[in-house]
Amino acid sequence: MQVKQGDSILISKIPSLLESSRSFIYNTTLFVEVKVTPVIIDTADFNVLVEVKERWYIFPIPVFQLADRSFNEWIKKYDADLNRVSYGIKFYHLNVSGRKDQFSFMLINGFTRNISFDYKAPYSNPALSEGVTFGAGLVQTRSIPYQTDNKNNIIYFKNDDFVKNEWNINASYILRKGLKKKEIFSVAFHHIKVDDSILTQFYNPGFFNSKSSDKNFPELEYKLQFTDVDNI
Repeated sequence: MQVKQGDSILISKIPSLLESSRSFIYNTTLFVEVKVTPVIIDTADFNVLVEVKERWYIFPIPVFQLADRSFNEWIKKYDADLNRVSYGIKFYHLNVSGRKDQFSFMLINGFTRNISFDYKAPYSNPALSEGVTFGAGLVQTRSIPYQTDNKNNIIYFKNDDFVKNEWNINASYILRKGLKKKEIFSVAFHHIKVDDSILTQFYNPGFFNSKSSDKNFPELEYKLQFTDVDNI
C-alpha cells in the first residue's frame, strides 16, 4: 500500500496513490481481482476499502512424457514401449501459509526418475524485507549422449538400468529493497555420476575430461531484479 493509517494526503493525490496501491497489490500475483476504494467518513477523514479475489494456489499436474522426439516415433520405431515413458506428478502450492511462500514437489518415474522439492519464503522477517529459498533433487536417466558420429548425429549410451545419476542441493537469500527491487544470492552443489562402462575405450574415456566417472561442482549466482510495470 502507498498509504497508511494517519497519513495526511492532498485530495488531488488520492486517486493516483490508491491506483498505485491497487497495482502493487495486484502485482503480488496472489489475486485475480483487486479493488481499492476510498470510503468517506467526514470532510477530513476517509477509510480505504480493499477488496480482493484470490487466485487458485494449488496445482497438481500429471506427467506423461516420452523419451522420444515425437509420438509417431514412439509408436512406429518402438511399438509404444511403455518402458520409454516417464510418468508421475508435479505439485505446486503458491501460497502455503498466506505469506506468498511457495512449495513445489516433483515425483516422476519410468524412463527417467526425478524426485525433487523447492520451498520459497519471500518474506521471512517481520519487516518483509528478507526471504529464503531451499531445495534438493535427484535425477536419474537410462540414456545419455556420450559422443557424436562423423555426421554430427548424437550417439546415446543406454541400458535397462539408470546410466546417469545426479543430485543437487540449493539455497538462496533474498534481500528486498523497496517494492520494486530485489537482490538474490544463491548457492548450489551438484554431484553427477555416470555408468563406468561409458569410460571404456569403446565409448568415451574422456567423458568428464578425466578418468573419473563422477563430477562434483558448486554453483554461485547473483541476481538483481527490478520490476516497474503495471501488470507483472
